[in-house]
Amino acid sequence: MLHFRLINLFIIEWEAFTMLFLTAGVVILTTLIGTLISAELSESAH
Repeated sequence: MLHFRLINLFIIEWEAFTMLFLTAGVVILTTLIGTLISAELSESAH
């Protein structure tokens, strides 16, 4: 029973870690894309 509980806890931790990793990835991608777009806009403005 303890073994099953440990596996269950590990799965919950893994899901939380995966969600955190995905969120961080999306934030980084959005920031990069935003930086590229603003750089393009400032280039075309000049």
